[in-house]
Amino acid sequence: MAVAVKKNYDAKLDTKRRVTIRSARTEFYHVTEYEDGTVKLEPRVLVSPEMLEQIDAAVKRHKAGRKGTKLDWSKLPEV
Repeated sequence: MAVAVKKNYDAKLDTKRRVTIRSARTEFYHVTEYEDGTVKLEPRVLVSPEMLEQIDAAVKRHKAGRKGTKLDWSKLPEV
């Protein structure tokens, strides 16, 4: 399935060899450079240290056998 192009614009590197992304939705991007000169940017959302602590605590509780009630997936909306 083809994705529609939302924006097309030309950019020039500044004196420090940087490019500015206009109206960027996220602050962090994963960059992939290809041999033919193509550059692919994928938005990234970084996880806070507090979130990592919560995940670690949840895994410890799960391994200790303290599990919550089973989730009924049929009640959740389709994604």
